[in-house]
Amino acid sequence: MRNLKIKTVILLFVMAFTTITAWAQPSIKIGATYADLNLNDNALFDVTSKPNLYLGLHYQLFFTDVIGIEPGITYQRLTSVLETPIADFKLNRDYIGIPVLIKILPNSVFSFGGGVQAGFLMKDNLSDNFENKNFTMSGQVQATINPVKQFGIELGYNFGFTPYIEFTNKEVGNFQFQNGDGSNRYFYTTFLINLR
Repeated sequence: MRNLKIKTVILLFVMAFTTITAWAQPSIKIGATYADLNLNDNALFDVTSKPNLYLGLHYQLFFTDVIGIEPGITYQRLTSVLETPIADFKLNRDYIGIPVLIKILPNSVFSFGGGVQAGFLMKDNLSDNFENKNFTMSGQVQATINPVKQFGIELGYNFGFTPYIEFTNKEVGNFQFQNGDGSNRYFYTTFLINLR
C-alpha cells in the first residue's frame, strides 16, 4: 500500500512537471548527501555519517528577474553508522522528496533558496521496533553558483522538523537502546545541469 501511494505521488508530480515544461527552466541535479541524524543524549551509541546518492529534477519558475519558486522531485539515500561497544550498525534510508522553495536570484551567477520538503520513506533497514516514520517534513536552504548558463554547483541543508525514528527502551539483538528520537537532517551537494 505504501509503495502504491509513493508511485501515485510520483506520477502526479511528473504530470504536473510535464505541463509546465513549456515555460519553466528545468534542471537535473546529481550529487551526494551527508546525513546529520540528530539523536538525543540518552542514546547509548555514537552516530557517524557516510556520503551517499542525491538525484533531483527541478523546475525554476521566475515571476520577476529576481524572485521565483522551485518545485521538484528528489531521491536521496541517507547513510549513518550507529557505533556501540559491541558492534556497528549501518543504517540506510531511501527517500522520495517533494521540495518547494522560494528562489532569490540577485545576479546571473548566484542564487539562494529556502522552503520546505515533504519526504516519503521508500525503504530502510531499521527494525520496526523503532516506530519508523513513513513521512517527514523538513525545511531546506540552498545556495547555487552558475558560472556558465548550462552548469552549476549547489550546496544545501535539510532541517528535520519531524522525527524519523522514535524508541523507548528497545532491545534488538545485541543492541540496547534507551528513550530517544532522531530527526531527518542532511547536507547535500550537487552538480546542476540546466536543460535550456
